[in-house]
Amino acid sequence: MGANRVATRTEEGGEYIWIYGDHLGSTSVTADRDGNELSRRKYTAWGGVTRSGTGAQATDYGYTGQMQVDDIYYYNARWYDPAIGRFMQADTIVPPHQGTQGFDRYAYVNNNPMRYTDPSGQCINSWFVFFKFLYHANNFFR
Repeated sequence: MGANRVATRTEEGGEYIWIYGDHLGSTSVTADRDGNELSRRKYTAWGGVTRSGTGAQATDYGYTGQMQVDDIYYYNARWYDPAIGRFMQADTIVPPHQGTQGFDRYAYVNNNPMRYTDPSGQCINSWFVFFKFLYHANNFFR
């Protein structure tokens, strides 16, 4: 499971809402305690909700598990707009291990949302990038 949410509690009555996610950690289906589906969401590659969404969304968390406010998402450091596929504020960190894509400070996950996620809003989350960073760091200290 890792850091993915599995349930949330409603404000009225304290009932649990079960959250079923997809491979990116997005909230795909919510269900009540008996397993009855409350809502279903499918997302485009950049995080927009497709027309196949059903039911009232039972949680504030959506694409990649981030908090959703209206049509934008909060990524713990800055806001993301899925309509344009970009962050709304510049990145405060220019990661040295993301190649030339890292210099685009408004880009979301190196412009590759099918491969990466960005849980912090500051750096993409991928084992590939981590090992690439270790490789370059190792060569730097030789």
